[in-house]
Amino acid sequence: MKCFDSYDKSNFKTDPQHAINFFKKLGRFWTIWPVSANASRFTKVYHECSLWFIIINLFFASLTLWMSVCVYHKYPILMAKNLSQLMIISDSFTHLVLYRINRSELQVLVQEVFDFMKNSKQNEKYIMRKHYNRFLGHYTILIVLYVIASLAFFCGAFILGKKFPMDASYPFSTDSILVSSIIFTHQTFSIVQNSVLIMIDLLVITLFWYAGARIKILGYKFKIVDSNEKLKNCIKEHQKIIQYVASIVKAVRFILYKTISIVAIIIISAGLQLLYYDAKVVISQFSLIIIVACFRIITYSSTIEEMNQLNEDLRWTVYKSSWFCITSEMKQCLQIFIHRCQIPLVTIDGQLLNIMSLAFFAKLIYSTVSHLTTLRAIIERS
Repeated sequence: MKCFDSYDKSNFKTDPQHAINFFKKLGRFWTIWPVSANASRFTKVYHECSLWFIIINLFFASLTLWMSVCVYHKYPILMAKNLSQLMIISDSFTHLVLYRINRSELQVLVQEVFDFMKNSKQNEKYIMRKHYNRFLGHYTILIVLYVIASLAFFCGAFILGKKFPMDASYPFSTDSILVSSIIFTHQTFSIVQNSVLIMIDLLVITLFWYAGARIKILGYKFKIVDSNEKLKNCIKEHQKIIQYVASIVKAVRFILYKTISIVAIIIISAGLQLLYYDAKVVISQFSLIIIVACFRIITYSSTIEEMNQLNEDLRWTVYKSSWFCITSEMKQCLQIFIHRCQIPLVTIDGQLLNIMSLAFFAKLIYSTVSHLTTLRAIIERS
């Protein structure tokens, strides 16, 4: 186990188990972290009722913003402003709906993370900590940016003298103090509830991070293989990791597709506000919206790309291992294994998910900005 001991324990900033437990507590508070199968009936009922309450609340918030988009359909800039808000709220709404549909699958996947971290050896924990610290900055920045953006959006309404935090429209008068208070409370609660967006993102990212950590641990196990039995165990473990990643993709594939699509719409609609508004508050609000949207994709992409890269690096680890101590039959198995490592782990509907990479993120930004400039030219001509 010499290769494991090469880690410098002083370099470990954060225990991933503590961080995941922290995410778990936040997720349980917002009822978006899967409850344990052994949880009490009261906990399950409370979780279910709270989840549906948030879904219904966000649905009505999305509905009022959709009405606002329809009201200002003749004014492209105002419509785009309301559309960006609609996309943010509806993103959280669809996140929750998709989470509810795939909750049982996510529950099994999350439970495996806790079981492995609980039963893992000390050397394996060292590797997981080092792998986690690589992405600690991404997670921290994502959370901080989202909190700042939410505060800027909420406080900006008071600075601009707006009646409500969101630019929603209603089919009735809002002049009454009682009606205004109810609407203000509803919109404020919707903005706070919108934090489930980041919590579900962190839940999905944690699953991909865990898969990458398992691959990294497996790479070090390959370095100390000295018998056919150990080699067979490593190959079997790799097959389990592949099946685990396939289960993740099956549970979150629609979340990934939806996130990319909505982020593109948010960048275009919020970008128009930066081009046509001079107020510093509005510019700061929508700049933060764009930054958060981009950083969400960056965090997804970097985590998945790192996992695929670690899987591809396994072939070099196997290639450099001691082949002389194994049988010819096992050598053929290793050749098949090396070929499998060249195929990215994350596939959706039989197609490679190369979209979740930093290279694709650059293409997404380029394409989105291109559409933004084209839309600006159309608006100015009309």
